[in-house]
Amino acid sequence: MRMKILGLILCLAVAGIFSTYKLTESPKTWFDEGIFLQVARNVLTYGSSVLRVSPTDVVPAQLYATVGFPVIAPISLSFHLFGIGLLQARVVMVGYIVLLIAVCYLFVYRTWGFRVALLSTLIVATHAPLYGNGKNVLGEVPGLLFFFLLLSILYRLERRDGPARVLWICGGLAAGTFMATKPNFFLLAPILGLVALVCRKRLGLTWEHFVCGALGFLVPLVMYVLTQFAGTSSIGEIFTSYSNPSGIQQLTGLALPALVKKNLLLFVQQSTPAYLLLTFATWVVYVGLRIRRKIQIPVHEVVALGFVAVTIAYFLKMPGFFRYFFVAQIITFPYLVASLFAFVQRRQRRYAVTVIFIALAVFQAYQTLFSSFVAGYYRNTRTAELTAYFDALPPSTHMFFYHAPEAVTFFHGEHYSQYFKVLYYNDAVGKAQLDRLRAGAPDIVLMSASMAEEARPFLAKYREDRTLDHGNYLIFERK
Repeated sequence: MRMKILGLILCLAVAGIFSTYKLTESPKTWFDEGIFLQVARNVLTYGSSVLRVSPTDVVPAQLYATVGFPVIAPISLSFHLFGIGLLQARVVMVGYIVLLIAVCYLFVYRTWGFRVALLSTLIVATHAPLYGNGKNVLGEVPGLLFFFLLLSILYRLERRDGPARVLWICGGLAAGTFMATKPNFFLLAPILGLVALVCRKRLGLTWEHFVCGALGFLVPLVMYVLTQFAGTSSIGEIFTSYSNPSGIQQLTGLALPALVKKNLLLFVQQSTPAYLLLTFATWVVYVGLRIRRKIQIPVHEVVALGFVAVTIAYFLKMPGFFRYFFVAQIITFPYLVASLFAFVQRRQRRYAVTVIFIALAVFQAYQTLFSSFVAGYYRNTRTAELTAYFDALPPSTHMFFYHAPEAVTFFHGEHYSQYFKVLYYNDAVGKAQLDRLRAGAPDIVLMSASMAEEARPFLAKYREDRTLDHGNYLIFERK
C-alpha cells in the first residue's frame, strides 16, 4: 500500500509540474479554444450554447462548439466564481489532467500491479501531447478521464467486484459522459453495444443490469442534447456535419481516397504517428498471441482495442492533425507496458524492460521540457500582449474581431462584434457584421494576419495602427 501511494504521488507530481508550468503561455491560445471559451462565457448570460456576433446579437454555436457540457460547464462555473480569463479556464484543464493521471494509475494498478501502473502512468505523464492537447481547453483529456473510469468499471464488472447495479449505473454514466464530451467519441457506442452482446455472460448482464446501465448512459446524453442543442430542430443535420465536415476536401485539397493515402503514409514518415503505430502494433501482436493460445481477452481490453482502432480509422479521413489520434495513443500506453511485461517472463529480461521504460519516460520528459510543441511556446507573449492591449482600452470601445475568436477571451465586456471563417464546414460566423465593418461602425479591428488580404475591401475607413504577437495580429483604428 505504501508503494502504491508513493507511486501515485510521483505521477501526480510529474503531471502537476508539467501542466502548471507556463500555464497561460504554453501552448498559445488558439482558434478552437477561443470558440469554446466564448461559449462558456455566454452560457453565464444566455444559458445556452451561443456565440456573440455583435453587442446585441448572438447566433447558435452547436455546429462550431464541438465539446459538450463536461468541458463547458466547469469552465462556466470557474468564470462565474473567479472571473473570465484564460487562467481561470486552464486551471480547470489542469484539474482534468491530474484526475486523468490518478484514474489511469489506479486502474492499471488494480489490473496489472504496481510496476506496470508506475511505468505506464509515468509514460502518460511525460508524453508532451498530453499538455499540448490538455492545457488548451479541448475535449480530449476530459474524455480520457471518463474513458479510463469506464475501463475500471468494466474490469470490476467482469470480476464481480462490487454491487452490480451500482457498477452498471456508474458504467453507463462514464460511457455517456465520455460520448457527451466530443462528437467523435460517439464511435464508442457500437463497440459497447457489440461487446455487451457478445460478452454478456462474462459481465453478468441481466435485464435489470441492462436497465441500470441504460439509465446511467442516458442521463449525460440527455443533458448533452439539452445543453448543446437547445432551440435547435436540426440535430440530425448537425451530427451529419460532425461526421462528414463539408469543407474537408477544400481545406486539404484532396479527395477522400487521396486523403486517406496521405494520412496512411504519415505513419511511416513522421515520428508521432510512427510512435502510435509501433505501440499499437505491439499490443495487437500480444492480443493475437493470446487468441491463438485460446486465452480470454478481458472485456475492458476489447473495448479499449476497438476504440483505438476506430479512432485511427477516423483520423485517416480527417485533415491529418495529430490531435485526432492523441486519445488513441494515451489509451495504448498501459496496454503496451502490460503486453511487454507479459511477453518477458525471465527476471533479468523484466529488469531490462523496466530500464527501457524508465529511459523512455526520461526521454519524453526531456522532450516535453526542451523540444516539444509545448516547449516551443514557453516564451510565448500572446497572452501578455493581448492582456496589456485590452487593459489599456477605454471601456466604451467597440471592438471588431476578424477571424480571431481566441482574442475575445482577453476583451473586457460584451461590446464587440466578430467574424470568423469555419473552413471545416465551408461556413462563417458573423457574415452580417461585415457590412457594419465596411461602414466603419466598430472603433478598432483586431485581425488575424492570415486574413489581411481578404479583409482589405472592408477596411477602407480604417488605418493600420500596430501589430501584436510578433505580427500574428493586426490592429486597425478608425480614421
